[in-house]
Amino acid sequence: MRKLFLFSFAALLALAAVGMAAESETDAGKAVEKASQGAAAVDADPAQMKAWFHEAPSILPDAKIPLKGQPLWHTNGELSDAIIHEIFEEGQKNGFGGITFLPLTKTTPKYLSDEYLTQYGKALDLADKLGMKVIYYDDLDFPSGSAGWRLKEQFPDSTIKRLDKVEWDVQGPAKFSEKSSIPFAEKAIYGKPEGVLQAAVAWNTETNERVNIRDCVDKDGNVNWDVPSGKWKVMLFVCVADPKGIVDYMSPAAVKNFFSLTYDVFYEKFKPHFGTTITSIFFDDITNTQTQGSRNWALEFNDKYRALFGKDPDLDYPALFYPIGDETPSARYRLWTTRNRLFADGYPGMVRQWRVDHNLDMISTGHPQGPYVIEPIDMSGDAMATHKGSDAVLFDSIHYYGHGRDATDTGATDSKFRRRRRLTTISRSATSRFTAITALNPSIRA
Repeated sequence: MRKLFLFSFAALLALAAVGMAAESETDAGKAVEKASQGAAAVDADPAQMKAWFHEAPSILPDAKIPLKGQPLWHTNGELSDAIIHEIFEEGQKNGFGGITFLPLTKTTPKYLSDEYLTQYGKALDLADKLGMKVIYYDDLDFPSGSAGWRLKEQFPDSTIKRLDKVEWDVQGPAKFSEKSSIPFAEKAIYGKPEGVLQAAVAWNTETNERVNIRDCVDKDGNVNWDVPSGKWKVMLFVCVADPKGIVDYMSPAAVKNFFSLTYDVFYEKFKPHFGTTITSIFFDDITNTQTQGSRNWALEFNDKYRALFGKDPDLDYPALFYPIGDETPSARYRLWTTRNRLFADGYPGMVRQWRVDHNLDMISTGHPQGPYVIEPIDMSGDAMATHKGSDAVLFDSIHYYGHGRDATDTGATDSKFRRRRRLTTISRSATSRFTAITALNPSIRA
């Protein structure tokens, strides 16, 4: 069990990242800021750097937010009274401002059990006693969205969805009569093969003419269509439940069901600590690649498209899979814009709204997956739109020997989406039980 902390250069790195733009009123804070902006940070005496770390202010003047790093505690063992005291007391001794829990499958007691919540409460009480803070990580393991794998059992219609395609090649003129290989239903339910029809389109692959044939498809998936002359693809686009079993990030109703198993449980149990001891909410690695083929979809898609563009989306659907001529760029723009807006207004936007609805003086933050590549559109869609849904931009920086790269702070990329605060998770080791530092950077001004 000992020693669970990674008190090393990672801690100083986290402080340096904070100090680069932090507007500290203390001499220690000014020293860190000055050093981190020049070569002095590299040449500084280790003892001096440690002193700066200890002397940095714990709380910003205008918010209940720790300026010091808060280690991400991978609790992959027994959450005993002894280890709780060791983690928090050693953390305070080494100059940390608090702790971020990250429960894992190996955590005992089991996540969300009464015994687990009892131990979590002891940790909160100890943090309050020591003047430390806790960041609430909102799930078990990562990515966020499983509710300790209870969601798929209790709300099987709220799990993540995927768009599948059924197609036939047809030479016209002809009478076309086939049945969908995916059975139809009114809902897409976890563990069941049925799906919900999103669009039915016939596409002439020679002229790029597209015909909406939804009226030619019955509720059982039978397709009957009089095919005109030419070479055609008859396509059905069906939204099904993916076997991943995490929450449908793009569905507000699904996210609310997830909250009922996680956020609401912790809030009701530990209400006095929210906005006081617990200063931030953190979600992790939500992305558009959690489904087979990275085809995350939502039953709300068509309504959202109509609200954004004032027309039905059906004839754009083929552009998801094929180039459809001159309209390919505009069709894909509309499709991806709709999905990105659903994604941003979904999970991250709902997390922030939960905080607002509960009138909590704290920060909602988190990050989409894939900030390590130059253009992670394949991973998370529009990352800036995702960040717009949160109170603070969170940049995830995982690095260790053999894994690292140059990076640009995405927090200041687009002035339209600026946030007053920015957070960074910094991972130093792939093997330590304490693999990350969560640091606040209050540098972006609205």
